[in-house]
Amino acid sequence: MTKQATTAFLFMSLSLLLVVTLEAFLFEQQTLSSFSATRVALTPQQQLELTDKNHPLIDIYETSFTQPKIALAQLEQWQGKQSDLSAIEQVFSLWTRRVVAKNEPDVIQQIDADLLAIAQANQLGWLEAKLNIEQAYRDIKQGTYAQGIETVTEAIEYAESVGADFLLLEAYNTAGILYNANNQLKQSQKFFKKGADLGEKYPQSEFNARFNNNLGLLYVHSEQWQRAIEYLKQAEKLYAESQFAEPESLLIILMNQSYVYNKLNQVERSRAAYEKALKYVQGDTPDYYKIVQIKSKARLELLEGNPQQASMTAVECINALPKAKRYLPDGACTGHG
Repeated sequence: MTKQATTAFLFMSLSLLLVVTLEAFLFEQQTLSSFSATRVALTPQQQLELTDKNHPLIDIYETSFTQPKIALAQLEQWQGKQSDLSAIEQVFSLWTRRVVAKNEPDVIQQIDADLLAIAQANQLGWLEAKLNIEQAYRDIKQGTYAQGIETVTEAIEYAESVGADFLLLEAYNTAGILYNANNQLKQSQKFFKKGADLGEKYPQSEFNARFNNNLGLLYVHSEQWQRAIEYLKQAEKLYAESQFAEPESLLIILMNQSYVYNKLNQVERSRAAYEKALKYVQGDTPDYYKIVQIKSKARLELLEGNPQQASMTAVECINALPKAKRYLPDGACTGHG
């Protein structure tokens, strides 16, 4: 087993790091109110503020990301005092419930159906586009990439036509991931680059880190290691400075850096990036990310000339797979997935 595992690690593919990183950056929740004024289209928050500058639904919605139970109780209390809701109030109410139900796909499916009905009844094109982006997101997880590309393209065309920047950053990122997954790397690069360019208008958006990370991974694909590390270092800087920074995302960025330094045969830098990433591995870190850490460790041990230890780590990775199997491709530890 150990000899076989060592051989497998010597020929690892990028599949695990690529899939994990792209999912980590796509699947984080996005708020409806992350942007200031756009060229034409008002953000949902701006639409709500037209009715009440300090509308309580804004705070309730923002609370739903960090304190979902409290937000839901506040929403129930507020709705109990209302006799009628405007379309935008209905949207914020439902989207708050959507955030709270993030781990309940059946509930989300019903909420999305209700949102679509509101969008169609009130001719809210931006909301239909947002729901299309959400559908394209599901296509990534389901592997229906061509369908997802068609869906997100429709959303992008609408958002660009009305200047809805608050939709475009998410849509560009989703399109880039879909094209990458569909092995259309030039198109993938095009949309990540469009996103990065647009992101300059919104320096506080966490999407700036995502675009830099994903552009870095595209350069990994083409083995342009120096360009890759430049983008990955920028992604780390942007994400660490962001209020949206998540330990798992920083973990992945640093493990990717370690991988690139590995390919550049820069042992000390590869080890330094790996060690820096370890502080983001906690007891409650999902198994999904721990597999990435173990795999990165084995790569590093091979680079450092310790194949016996790398073999032991490979076995550790293989033994850990059952816990995270539903998140990972076949062959995740051997690189054949």
